Amino acid sequence: FSLSAFEWGKEAAQLGRQESAKRSWRTAICLDPGNIKAIHSLAIHHAKRAEYQQAVHIVRRGLQHRPSSEPLNALLKSITSQFE
Repeated sequence: FSLSAFEWGKEAAQLGRQESAKRSWRTAICLDPGNIKAIHSLAIHHAKRAEYQQAVHIVRRGLQHRPSSEPLNALLKSITSQFE
């Protein structure tokens, strides 16, 4: 179900339905806290809106479940560089 929720979010985002996308990605993460695609997408969603603290929080929470995830570690570095 987590993958389906991620896909719904992806489709909603492509249709410009950002709030629906955000809800779908949150659902995907609730169903599978290690869903890297959903974590990445939700964090990007917040970062694009300059909600950097929220984006960092989401990525760090994901890294608790997948500490060796290269995409999440790279995203965290990218987002935190916005603060420097």
